[in-house]
Amino acid sequence: DSIALRISREAFEALLDQDHTVAFKLLRHLAVTLAQRARSTTERLSELVLEAEAGQVQQEVTQIVDASFLRD
Repeated sequence: DSIALRISREAFEALLDQDHTVAFKLLRHLAVTLAQRARSTTERLSELVLEAEAGQVQQEVTQIVDASFLRD
């Protein structure tokens, strides 16, 4: 279960202006969460690119093999 809270931009900026610890903790948590999501997305995209490249290589090898059998 989760509880979601909403704070207006103005209220958040007021907390930051007052050097309020809660605002800085929220900012840090947001930055860490976004960095983790970006890292996760990058890793998954890298995996997909490798899978696509492997599939392309497999397809090219299959074409070469098929072509060589047609010549015999």
